[in-house]
Amino acid sequence: MKFCSVVIESLLKKRRNIIKESYYRALAAGDRNVYFIDGAKIYPADKRDECTADSCHPNDMGYSYMADAFGEVIKPLIEIPVKKKR
Repeated sequence: MKFCSVVIESLLKKRRNIIKESYYRALAAGDRNVYFIDGAKIYPADKRDECTADSCHPNDMGYSYMADAFGEVIKPLIEIPVKKKR
């Protein structure tokens, strides 16, 4: 089983690197509306197994952590400044 987890981690690392490289290329091309959320950092290390149904797909707890991570990036983008009344 350890071999499987090593292979899976290797594939995930390659996929993450491709996504990260695409993100940096978009920034270099002038795109200021592209954001990167590192999926490897969404779940706390001590709760990773508790956040997935099968060590891969998120369960309710996992989706909650994902929502928090996405929210940190999205919230500042959608906040509307409140105008003060004169």
